[in-house]
Amino acid sequence: MSSVGKLYCNPHNPRLYKILIVAEYNNLEVDVPEFELGAHDKSQDFLEKFHHSKVPAFESTDGVHLNESGAIAYYLASHKEGTQLLGKDKKETSQVIHYVLFAENEIAPHVNTWVNPILKITNYNKPAHLQAVDSLKKSLDVLEKVLLKKTYLVGERITLADITVATALYQGFKHVLDAEFRKNYKNLTRWYVTLVNQPSFKKVLGEVSLVEVAEVYTPPKKEEKKKEPKKEQPKKEAKPKEIDEAEEDDIKPEPKPKSKLDSLPPSKLNLEEWKRFYSNNNTRPDAINWFWEHYDPEGYSIWRVDYKYNSELQKIYQSSNLIGGFYNRLERARKYAFGSLLVLGEDNNNEIAGYFVIRGQEIPEEVSDAADFESYNFTKVDHNDPAVRSSFEDYLAWDGHLDGKKYADGKVPSQEGQDDVQEVELSAPAPEYIIENETTPMVVEQQPITTISSSSANSNSNNNSQIENENVDTVRVLKLSSSTDGVWSNLTAKPEKETEKEELPPPYETAAADAAPPYWETTIIAPGMSGDELLVEGLPVGNVFSFVWNMLVSMSFQFVGFLLTYLLHTSHAAKNGSRAGLGFTLVQYGFYLRGRALQEEGYQYYGEEDEDKEMLARSAWLSYLLMFLGWFIVIRSCSDYIRVKRMEAVMRTTPEENV
Repeated sequence: MSSVGKLYCNPHNPRLYKILIVAEYNNLEVDVPEFELGAHDKSQDFLEKFHHSKVPAFESTDGVHLNESGAIAYYLASHKEGTQLLGKDKKETSQVIHYVLFAENEIAPHVNTWVNPILKITNYNKPAHLQAVDSLKKSLDVLEKVLLKKTYLVGERITLADITVATALYQGFKHVLDAEFRKNYKNLTRWYVTLVNQPSFKKVLGEVSLVEVAEVYTPPKKEEKKKEPKKEQPKKEAKPKEIDEAEEDDIKPEPKPKSKLDSLPPSKLNLEEWKRFYSNNNTRPDAINWFWEHYDPEGYSIWRVDYKYNSELQKIYQSSNLIGGFYNRLERARKYAFGSLLVLGEDNNNEIAGYFVIRGQEIPEEVSDAADFESYNFTKVDHNDPAVRSSFEDYLAWDGHLDGKKYADGKVPSQEGQDDVQEVELSAPAPEYIIENETTPMVVEQQPITTISSSSANSNSNNNSQIENENVDTVRVLKLSSSTDGVWSNLTAKPEKETEKEELPPPYETAAADAAPPYWETTIIAPGMSGDELLVEGLPVGNVFSFVWNMLVSMSFQFVGFLLTYLLHTSHAAKNGSRAGLGFTLVQYGFYLRGRALQEEGYQYYGEEDEDKEMLARSAWLSYLLMFLGWFIVIRSCSDYIRVKRMEAVMRTTPEENV
């Protein structure tokens, strides 16, 4: 069998496997010469054939040069006529291509991001690792559902789709998709085990085993510097102990390792200066304008932060404590990050969201190593987007749109070097308020203390009882809290003691008065438009003529008349007259239907029984219903009008001050 071409690739490359498996299924011979990555791919001959200098690279005997493993596999799959690998028709071929692209875009990149740091191929990045694991699970969920009722992905035989997806998952099943992980993907595991035990797969991959316990990334150990053996020196006389202690004091501790962020180019945005300005000035417009004037998009980046498990949040104070705990675990990032996280919503329906300003263009190790980091989604945003700028400013100011949700609480991290609680004692006399830290709000309390003279302080413990009582005075203790930073500084201000309210009993007239009835029992009565007209429940009463006139118009024009008079009524008389007219109209229709039914019952059609008895019975029933409903509306309308007229009569006999 003659070779169809040469395949250039470094050995043990997972992308090489699917090409060789396709060749096995189609009984094609492919030459795989020795290839050293970094040497052969840089040669002039290789670059003339493959301009991108990528592997795998394929050169066919008829002069076709291909990169990309998917293209090479498709070429070999289509090289044999009547092959099963591309499906039996165009429909299945398109489905095969679908899964090939799915594997190369939704599976292979995530498997590589997860596995390559373990194999020391690439550097480990925690945010990228977490994102890759989450994305891979979503892709595998799709395959699990597809394989629930199918043996293979496309059709009833193995195709290029199965080969591509299986080889994309090869490193995953070998290193990280352990037994615990596979419990949720039984269909996928069954399908994978079926494939890798096929003869064509075994010839390329050998015996395939599934990992039982997932391998994890272990950071490289720091190399310890080997100390050179000291040269033997002639023994000297022993020195006094005091000299040895002095030498020990001269030994300086090793300096702490510097962060990678310290090596970045200088930026015009000083984060500590921004924190001070933000704390001591109005957020709108001063602090926001200052930030945009000094913001350096090359030295800093802005990230949207959302809590992943908002559905589990309950009380507002508990959500606020979560934010505080997250800030406490970001101690290493205090120099390099600033955040504003808010609690939005209400008890049992709230969420945590906000923004972070971070040094550099990626999430640094100082942030990603925090214990709570995995509970938040960090999404990089474009500060040039007007919507992003507006949202960022709202979260800085704790007001505005805030994604359409109600503000409940918020926190920003404290500045570098501040303790949780600082206490400073100043001897009297002193001004009423003393500010030692202009960036931190404080509570001022006056407390009596006893000062000790300097002579007593310097004396031995036996003389410590000598206290100058005449120096007893009042000093001010300033408690500085770093947890109350910035725009909510007034929250820690000590409230003044309120004077007790004098509660006096109500006067006799108020206590003896009847309680106001519920609003649905209150009748609004007020003077009308003219001096002799009264308003009852918001409408003039109207006279009997208006009642009769509207009733006649409504009855004469039937339903059209009712609509006109009812919609245009301006008094109780017109309103109830219109309703009475509607009642008479319904009574008329009832009598009409009943009379027609009685009339038709007397006819005989050529000696045959009437076949419409059932319809006539329904007409009789409907006629009675219309008459009953009509008389009910007439009686109700008349009674309502009479009730309003009686109220008018009562009002006219009541003293004017009671109106």
